[in-house]
Order: sequence, then C-alpha cells, then structure tokens
Amino acid sequence: MRTHCRLGIIFFMLLALTACTNEASDDKNDDEDPDDYKETDTIAPLFLNLQNGMLPSIEHDANEAVDLFENIIVVDDVTETDAIELSVDKGNYAYDRPGLYTVTIHAEDGAGNVSQAHRHVLVRGDLNRYDAYDLIVEDHTIEGVPHTTHYYDDGEEKPVIFYFHGFGSDRHRGDQERGEALAGLGFHVIAIDAYLHGERADDDFDALEGAERQKKIIDIVMQTAKDARDLYDVHYLDNPLTKEGEIYAFGVSMGAATAFYLSSITDVDAMVSLLGSPSFTEFYEYKQSQYGWDENAEFLANLERFAAEDPLLHPERFEGTALYMSGGTADNVVPMEYASRLAEKLNRPDAIFKSYETGHMSTPRMLETAYYFLLGIKD
Repeated sequence: MRTHCRLGIIFFMLLALTACTNEASDDKNDDEDPDDYKETDTIAPLFLNLQNGMLPSIEHDANEAVDLFENIIVVDDVTETDAIELSVDKGNYAYDRPGLYTVTIHAEDGAGNVSQAHRHVLVRGDLNRYDAYDLIVEDHTIEGVPHTTHYYDDGEEKPVIFYFHGFGSDRHRGDQERGEALAGLGFHVIAIDAYLHGERADDDFDALEGAERQKKIIDIVMQTAKDARDLYDVHYLDNPLTKEGEIYAFGVSMGAATAFYLSSITDVDAMVSLLGSPSFTEFYEYKQSQYGWDENAEFLANLERFAAEDPLLHPERFEGTALYMSGGTADNVVPMEYASRLAEKLNRPDAIFKSYETGHMSTPRMLETAYYFLLGIKD
C-alpha cells in the first residue's frame, strides 16, 4: 500500500513538471530548432512592385555604377523585410557594355523559401562603333531574290541579319536608314524584297483590291522566309564577309511576321519584331473579321494549312532564339496581343515583350531599344 502511494506522488509531480514546461513554451525560445521553424513556413517572399510580371527597368550609361536591387519592394509572411536576402543572376549583363539585358533577382526568407523576378537593364552607349570605316551598300539578285546588303568595310567577318519590310513596301522604301543602323551594330545586313513586292511585284497581285491582297499575307510571309533561308544557305553561309552559322532577323509589321517564321524554320540566334504578329491562324481570322471575307472552303483550308506552320501554336520552335517583341497599345492593324502571348508561352528571360503607346507605327524609343537588345545578344 505504501508503495502505491509513493508511485502516485511521483506521477503527480511529473504532471506538474510537464505543465510548467508547457507554460514556458508559450514564450519565444532562443534554443528553438530552426528545422521546426522551416517546417511551419512554406511561403516564399512576394515581390510587390511587378509590372506585367517584371520588376521596374533600370537604365544607366556604360561604366556607370548601378544598384541592381534598387526600387524593389519584397515582403514575407514571417521573415522581417530587412532580413530577406536578395541575390542576382546577371546572365550576360555587363555594366560597361551597351545593350539590353535581363537579370534575375532572387529573394530568400529565413526558412529558405525562394522567389524570383526578372528585370531589364539597359546600358546606354555608342550604337555605331564603325563610322570610321566606309559603309558598303550593294544591290544583288541571287537565286531570284533581289536584295541589298549593308556592311562596314573593316575587314572583319560579321554575323548576318535579315531585314524584312512591311506589306506594300519594298526593301528600299522600307529601309528608313535601318540598314545603315544595323550595319553600325556590326552586322552584315541583307534587306530583301518580300515575295510579290518590289522587284518581285506581280501584275495580277497588284491588280487585286486591298481586301483580296490581304488574303495573301501569310503566304507572302512564309515564302519570303523560305527565300531568305535558301539565300543564306546558297550564298552567305560560306562567304568571306560573314560569320558562318550566325543569323539574326529584324522585321517590321509583315516583315516581323517573316522574322518570326524564319526563326521557327531555321536556327536564328536572335530576332526583333516591331509591330508584328507570330500568329498565323488567329491573325488570319482577325483580318477576316476586318475585311468580311467569306468563310468558304478556301478560307477554312487556309486556316488548316496555316495552323501547321503557325509560330504562336508552336513556341517550341523558338528554342535557342532570343526574342525582342514590341507592340502598340492602340494598334488595330496588328494587335499586340499575339506577341504578348508568345512571350507568356515562352516564359524566358531572353523572350522580351514591351508595349508602347502608339498605333501601327514604330517609335524612336521602340527602335532604339531593339538596337540595344541586339547589341546585348551579339557582343
């Protein structure tokens, strides 16, 4: 009996001790196991000042010191803001080299949860480093494709960049000094007349009404891109003036669609689209709604044919190609939504989309940014 009493007393003492221990645990314990803390916090920090999924852009002059973490607002549900650790993956960014770059900012909380966001950094500098040399401009017709080349005669091989003009224009009228500007970036520029345009004009096509001519636009895009690819393979792949295997593309409006398609059928290092659409099928339907084409057998057959080639429907074909895409917020000729959606599908730091407050007309800022993008990729 006496033994049972002693056991009972010991049992109640243990209960009391346990109760005291539990009360003490309500206060913060400096010896708390950090692994317990990590198990309770599974939410990564949140960037608050994203615009269209991007952190605010930064611009600076070449060789100017810059804080890549400036103007970043990030919070966490547990970790104090000042304790969130920021780090940066600079990619190919160089503070002393002009170009448009994308860097990735990482935010890590005390539990090891990490989130990331991208931001563009534009490094301003000289856009023509070849003006001490002669600019060579020559007209050619090779493989039935009339084209004009622009390059600076510094004795060095240069990467090829195809320049594609818009609908109803030609390689001369559509140039607007862009051939010289691209040459100033260090390219061997090839500006070609689109199929059924310029020196390749066709009387039957020219005689069509505007709405009927627009029906041909996707076929013009595809044929022009294939001509550019074949022209390169035959004449510019193994050429003492060009770097083998380095191809870029730059296009405006219909020419931008050509740049998209060329990049989807051959290896292109980088491409620029000013006011262009990567969509074939949806864009064709958009034009049908604008011009009131009949939804007849020909229209439906075209849609089916275009779907197989549609760059927007096949984003995987842009693997290895960096893209700069720009659109006008008030553009009802080529709505910017198609390029914006391609950027969302690709979801890569080197697939950039920027919108500008303009209609179907490029702006100086749009053009300048495109040049910086090319410099950042090329150099």
